[in-house]
Amino acid sequence: MKTKIFIISFFFLLLCGNINGRNPKIVGLWKLVSYQYGENQPEVKVEDYTIAGLKIFTKTHFNVVSYQKKDLNVETVLGGTYSLQGNIYVENIEYDNMKITKKDLDSNLPKSRSMYSISFKKNKMYISGVLFDEKAKIRETWEKVE
Repeated sequence: MKTKIFIISFFFLLLCGNINGRNPKIVGLWKLVSYQYGENQPEVKVEDYTIAGLKIFTKTHFNVVSYQKKDLNVETVLGGTYSLQGNIYVENIEYDNMKITKKDLDSNLPKSRSMYSISFKKNKMYISGVLFDEKAKIRETWEKVE
């Protein structure tokens, strides 16, 4: 399964173009370190949790994979295009395997657009903002995989 995740990630990078493009700081493979989804929720450190996450960026596209650490079974896949201008990061989700419906969120995840603040410090990326048309505040910390 680990090999499958790597192969999928590798081909995604090849298909989406030259990685020496317009957003060199963000381009590459990132692993999720911690997250907080929801205002009143605690921060979760991935090392203490059963699910891990990877985020892959090319110069124009991104892909997210979350998987069970124990057996490497994939939980969630989503992706699409993004833009990055200064500290403003915008995701345009074009596909996913989630079972979220319009009834659940008043919006479908595919074809959704979310705007975040983003910053980089050494090999870390910090993303914060609001998901699902202002339904859930998030904070994520990612570490670049070299």
